[in-house]
Amino acid sequence: MASVATVSSLPNALQEEVGLPPQAAGARQPPPYKPRCVNCGLKHKPGKGSYPAEMLACHNCGKTGHLCKMCRSNGKQVAATEEMEASGIIIAATRNVERQPFIWVKVSIGNNERKSAKIQVVPDTGAQVCVAGPGLLAALNIIKTSLVNRGNLKDVANVSLKPIGSFTCCIQNGSRTTTQEIYILETATRCYVSLQACKDLGLVHADFPHQSPVVAPTTADVGNATSESADYLLARPDTVPLTPLEENVPQLEAWLLRHFSGSTFNTDRSPLPVMEGKPHSIHLLPDAKPYACHTPASVPRHWEAKVKKQLDEDIRKGILEPVPVGEVTEWCARMVVVAKKSGQPRRTVDYQKLNAACKRETHHTRTPFDLVSGIPRHTYKTTSDAHWGFHQVELQEDSKRLTTFITPWGRYRYRRTPMGHCAAPDAYTRRFDEDIEDIQRKFKCVDDTLLFDNSVEEAFWHTYDFLETCARKGVTLKPEKFKFCRRQVDFVGFHVGWDAFKPTEERLAAIRNFDMPAEPSLTDIRSWHGFVNQLAPFLATAPIMEPFRELLKKPQGKKVYWDENLKEKFRQAKDVICKLAKEGLSFYDKDRPTVVVTDWSKVGIGFVVLQQHCSCHLKEAPFCCKSGWRLALCGSRHLTSAEAGYAPVEGEALAVAWCLRKARLFLLGCPNLIVITDHRPLVKLLGDRELKDIANPRLFGLKEKTLHYRFQIKYLPGKRNSAADFLSRYPALCAPPDATDEEDANDMEGAMAAATVAALNCDDCIVLDSTTVVQAPAEDPEYQLLIAKVTAGDWHPHRAQELVCLRHFYGVRDRLAVSQGLVTYTYGQGSVRLVIPIALRKHVPENLHAGHQGLDGMLRRARQTVYWPGMEGDLQHHRDTYRVAGNSTFSERSYIKQAVVCNAPVFPKMGRPAPESISTDGGTNLTSEEMSNFLERWGVERRVSSAHFPQSNGRAEVAVKSAKRLLRANTGGGGSLHTDKVSVALLQYLNTPLRGVKKSPAQLTMGRQLRDGVPAHQQHYKVDSHWRGALRARERESVRQQGVWVERQGATRTLPPLMLGTQVWVQNQETKVWDRRGVVMETLPHRQYRRHLRAVRGSSHPTQPPPPNLILHSTRSRPTHTEATGRRQRRVKQPAWMSDYIAGTQ
Repeated sequence: MASVATVSSLPNALQEEVGLPPQAAGARQPPPYKPRCVNCGLKHKPGKGSYPAEMLACHNCGKTGHLCKMCRSNGKQVAATEEMEASGIIIAATRNVERQPFIWVKVSIGNNERKSAKIQVVPDTGAQVCVAGPGLLAALNIIKTSLVNRGNLKDVANVSLKPIGSFTCCIQNGSRTTTQEIYILETATRCYVSLQACKDLGLVHADFPHQSPVVAPTTADVGNATSESADYLLARPDTVPLTPLEENVPQLEAWLLRHFSGSTFNTDRSPLPVMEGKPHSIHLLPDAKPYACHTPASVPRHWEAKVKKQLDEDIRKGILEPVPVGEVTEWCARMVVVAKKSGQPRRTVDYQKLNAACKRETHHTRTPFDLVSGIPRHTYKTTSDAHWGFHQVELQEDSKRLTTFITPWGRYRYRRTPMGHCAAPDAYTRRFDEDIEDIQRKFKCVDDTLLFDNSVEEAFWHTYDFLETCARKGVTLKPEKFKFCRRQVDFVGFHVGWDAFKPTEERLAAIRNFDMPAEPSLTDIRSWHGFVNQLAPFLATAPIMEPFRELLKKPQGKKVYWDENLKEKFRQAKDVICKLAKEGLSFYDKDRPTVVVTDWSKVGIGFVVLQQHCSCHLKEAPFCCKSGWRLALCGSRHLTSAEAGYAPVEGEALAVAWCLRKARLFLLGCPNLIVITDHRPLVKLLGDRELKDIANPRLFGLKEKTLHYRFQIKYLPGKRNSAADFLSRYPALCAPPDATDEEDANDMEGAMAAATVAALNCDDCIVLDSTTVVQAPAEDPEYQLLIAKVTAGDWHPHRAQELVCLRHFYGVRDRLAVSQGLVTYTYGQGSVRLVIPIALRKHVPENLHAGHQGLDGMLRRARQTVYWPGMEGDLQHHRDTYRVAGNSTFSERSYIKQAVVCNAPVFPKMGRPAPESISTDGGTNLTSEEMSNFLERWGVERRVSSAHFPQSNGRAEVAVKSAKRLLRANTGGGGSLHTDKVSVALLQYLNTPLRGVKKSPAQLTMGRQLRDGVPAHQQHYKVDSHWRGALRARERESVRQQGVWVERQGATRTLPPLMLGTQVWVQNQETKVWDRRGVVMETLPHRQYRRHLRAVRGSSHPTQPPPPNLILHSTRSRPTHTEATGRRQRRVKQPAWMSDYIAGTQ
């Protein structure tokens, strides 16, 4: 015990020599004594027992009592008392014990927990027995008298060694155990295990020292890999090993690396530890089709040995395993070898087919900027990087066969999650997140982790808990990437400092060294903007990117315009971008007052987010002092085509709304938020003005978007708002309007712009008919050549020999004919179609699309009437490029009573029965009390579907949508519908064949097509023979029903006479109301009654008056016998609407 106390008080230099960590700079040192000791070289009090090296052994000669630097021995000898292991290898090992390879094992005697301990042992493949020092006896609570005397041992020099004794124990290494006899030597300082013990513990293969083929670890080895990491953990210290000062951080980092070298930072274990959690399973899509490669990719000759060695190493680590003999694999990828930056080979597996057939286990990872911007200021940061991340996640047994890949040396498959699989990042990040979820004050992105603390001592214990948790969960970290308690670190592509963060030098170097080709393509320009876009939060003030904006648009050719001016601009842009990005952004502090400054211009919108770091009053914010407000975020973008036409007040409101949404990560829920604008009307508009007082629908929508934020808006003149004004006038191209911005801009337009833009268009349209088509070929030489070719029929036998302008018609030459100066197209039993000249082809799609019945409706109509090569593609292009300026997204008002009035006569009309059920979309006009009572009276059951759910009543919804589009796109000035465009659209709607019916509404109702704006052959205007026969049948039925009606109405009805005493109602001849009652007192001749009453009718219920709306006939005298009278029958003739067009004959 005395020696232990002496070692703990050694000075730093001596402790470092014997392998102990040096003490802190402020630790207590022994007082200097003179003279200098000849045994240890230090100054201390002379005398035996007063110098710390008294009990230490020399590494040079092996004797105790002095250190090797003070050794006076001439040659390097090894004491016979230390060479008890009978191994020449140990002679070198005793020179520096700290450099010897060792492992942690558990040594136990029987099942007695008191006689077990975890110790470090040195594998010695040259030793025949196991040897240890007396310290092992104390660890196992064994007394020397209980040892068995086993005789003498000899070392490699045949020198006899006298052990104290020996005992038998059990040595455990993970899942492997062995029973060995350990000899105790008085001078031994370490425990050395023999060759047989190394084989039993799996440290060497069974055929050692002979070469053995690589064998994959067993399943038991892989399953116990995680528990081995926990077994290698050392005891937790009670205090920080060194004084927790910033100057001792390097020593503390080295201590942590040594302390966890056998567990968390041990990257040489075989097999690799398995992360805690459920094994990863690969899920295939239901319709996945297996894909297998049966031939491997070639490996360069000079890389073959290296690649094979990598495969064997992965098998040893438990990552791969050979496919068993006889197993048929449905899925098999191909291994591809590529070169690293260093020139060494890198193995990859092409899992594209497997990834396309797999489902992801989605797990969200926050963006790097989101993580870095949340790090508090003035904190110490610790970073780490995982080693073999994906390969530490075990793969489920039935998923291993899916990862099979073929190599020149055969087939292999993964036992761990493979890199390159689409679900691997999700599986790994979720398990890693769950493993360290109890660790506080951390940010993690995939396999990179950052811890932040306020002091060195707090950082030490925080880091210790993290490393210990990683060891217990089976996570291995790279020791070379471990950085402890630093003020500045690199994390996920950002350089995180003490007060701010900025891009790393590597990212800036990538932009600085970007080499644009002499003749760049659109891909090169996009790659350049991709690099710049990574620095978007830092580069909103980069107007130098303005010259490159037009280059983002798709050019007419394959090349991009690039001259010397753009080359110079490109060089300047790289310099400015790197300079701006180096300035960085300050960390966002949620407790500090925040100011947002916005601005709008005709070019773009911009904003800056500032935070207060001074003690000035907020009244002057944010320009109270030069350095009091620091930049936390900035941004800008160009305006969309719709936003460019906004009024100033609308544009400024748009800038505020977009800024709040773009910076919502910092601003949503902020209690101390101030918005600065240079447009004074916004102060009231976005301040306390209520929504009901805002008439402008665009401002109404923008005001609605700001209601989620709590802020105070202030006015600042534009001359002082230089930052945001600069951003709006020179927005960065790296931040173009995204899809959400486009959608918001379109929503702002709404129905207000739809009818307005349509009204600004010309009300006239070009109506095409056969006459127009006949006149067009006169100015079209190509059409004239086509007429001559079709008339003569002298087509060349080969298409390549035909005229270039007529080659498009070569494939349909057998279907062409000439009629009345026009070329017609007929296929099979189809209708005759006109071939349209080139000059008129741009007008036909406009008229076909006038009805707004979609591409399918346009094609159905066109295939009946017109033809030209590439017609369907032209119609598709017209449909895709046509756009109505805005779509109405507002629901119309519900008129409940009008709905009841309109639906009431529908049921009994024309003898139709009342329906049993009716389906509605839940509108208030159909679910009101009035409508409910109406349906209840008629016994109709109502079924309500989800609101605005068109699938429940698809055809009706489509019809309403089509009518809206038709009218919206053809509205005239002032909202008038009396225009030629509306007429053409309605005619086009009537002439378009219905889906599934192959007949248009005009054909169903009139038996023929109507003349509209699309030219058609004359046969389309003839009445269909079947429809004409049906019309005559309907006419005959109408005549028959007319005769029945005449017979029924041919004579008056004879009413029964009134008897005396009959109670009757009498009609008032002035008011025409049946409000008088009486009794028949006297019957007079000619059906007359007393007092000459007129219009009297008997009632079976004398106490109830007749209904007010009941019309009763008068009972005045009528002739007893009259002739049958009625309307004169009409002469049947052809309707006038059938004579609007005189069809010619052929």
